[in-house]
Amino acid sequence: MKTSAPTKSVSSQTQGRNNDQVREHNLAAILTLLSQNKSLTRSALATLSGMNRSTISVLMTELQALGLVSEISPDETLQKGRPSFVASLSSEVAVFGVNIESKFTDVCLVTLSGEIIASQRISTPKLPAPQQIIESIAQTIEVLLATQSKPLRIGGIGVAVPGQIRLADGLVRLAPHLRWVEAPFGSMLEEATGMPVFVGNNATLGATAEHAFGAAKGYSDIVYLYSGTSGIGGGVIVGGELLRGAAGYAGELGHVVISDSPSEDYSGFHGTLESLIRQEDMFACLGLAADDERGLETALAQPLGIEAQAILESQSRLLAAAISSFANIFNPQLILLGGYLGAIYAADQTRLAQFAFERILSAPGENLHIRRAELGPNQIIKGAAGLAISALIRAPKSSSAIL
Repeated sequence: MKTSAPTKSVSSQTQGRNNDQVREHNLAAILTLLSQNKSLTRSALATLSGMNRSTISVLMTELQALGLVSEISPDETLQKGRPSFVASLSSEVAVFGVNIESKFTDVCLVTLSGEIIASQRISTPKLPAPQQIIESIAQTIEVLLATQSKPLRIGGIGVAVPGQIRLADGLVRLAPHLRWVEAPFGSMLEEATGMPVFVGNNATLGATAEHAFGAAKGYSDIVYLYSGTSGIGGGVIVGGELLRGAAGYAGELGHVVISDSPSEDYSGFHGTLESLIRQEDMFACLGLAADDERGLETALAQPLGIEAQAILESQSRLLAAAISSFANIFNPQLILLGGYLGAIYAADQTRLAQFAFERILSAPGENLHIRRAELGPNQIIKGAAGLAISALIRAPKSSSAIL
């Protein structure tokens, strides 16, 4: 069973060393730069990595032999002098991203550059047992592969689960919304598919996806909050690195107590952020299905009825109170809101921001930004796929990519 490794800082991943003993490191540095920049010339790779042109040439030859990188020669008539090859991550290698929620599971085929090229949603009206959803995921993977016009090499499966994942081996310790306890989900899915599997917490993966590709790109200190059908979670990035805690369970921001309310969250705790901001209350009030994100956006953009407006204002104030606490505790540059929380922010942005900043100390409030996540419904799935992509990037020579 594969598990995610701690996120490294950008500088450590992209600064290559001209030493045969660290060839794997240098290969990973090139792949990381291409992942961050989509495509680069060899001269740009040399500048950004600190390696010389001859070393870059050798590494590019090796990466092409591994099938992880492709190069094209630009039109010589468009530039003076010798043209520099333009490199990008191979379009012939992909991974699967899986996002498990209580009401549905999304399975997507994702390229190394993060583009979703095929997807399918599995509806789960009743809470699925691990074996049941594994069988559905395996079948969906076969269907998605069959729809491709050309063969792909698959580098693995990244899975986002709304629960506590043991960092050492990817065991799902507790996923209260799914009612899974001590479930060896990763090893079970690996056995069912024959592919390497990587498992992570859904909200944490949303944070890493937004940091790499979305609204948090370029920031080093971020608090990310996400709400889906399986409750509220979060992720904290400090100094460019994901805050994991002693055993990998950090980021359970939805369980922070913000009230003495008797309302319980999915783990049985009272007065928590998750217990008080329940997206099902708004969806039910608006007459929407639990996974109808588009319907929610449309409804919140229109004048709301009395009951829906009351829910919005109450949840907006509660979210603002939580934001102010996290701002004072972590002193981030950016607080990012995803899923249902992003929808609340978009619908009541001025009032929410005003209420939050009234309770943020002046020093941590300086230069603080509150924004909505950019990747929309894809933020979690891209984070999940990123687990498998990162494994390929970290160890390209020992890559377990399969046909």
